[in-house]
Amino acid sequence: MRKTEMSPQQLAQRELIVETLGAAGWQTPTNENEMFDDDFWLTREAVMSHAGQAVTLWMFYRADQNAMYIQFEFSDGSMFELKLGIDEKLSEVLQAITSFQNQVTNSNYRDHIRTLMALNDRIYVSVDGDNFVRLTDVKKASE
Repeated sequence: MRKTEMSPQQLAQRELIVETLGAAGWQTPTNENEMFDDDFWLTREAVMSHAGQAVTLWMFYRADQNAMYIQFEFSDGSMFELKLGIDEKLSEVLQAITSFQNQVTNSNYRDHIRTLMALNDRIYVSVDGDNFVRLTDVKKASE
């Protein structure tokens, strides 16, 4: 989607995401954010990453899906991706993400996902890289 095609609500969501994560030390490792500002058509209207000690977190904002994707890439090479539907608690969700960004590990990520689930009931997990299923119980999904 082009910047000029986005609604005021979508632009405000993007701005909140980029400003909140940027203030917490997230980087913009690709040129997609600059391309967005130049009104290029993009599938992801914002891309940011944060490298912690045990995990690199990636965030992708998709205005056309009203969703934010969070990819967890662990230092051992394992990874998974969540899709979060955006709602009125976006600011709280972002605060939760920034609060655990330097603490998440292979052994505690489920606790942090539960924190997100308490704020947002539209969370999906990638089952194969392309298809997502609704995450209603992290424990059941991991068993």
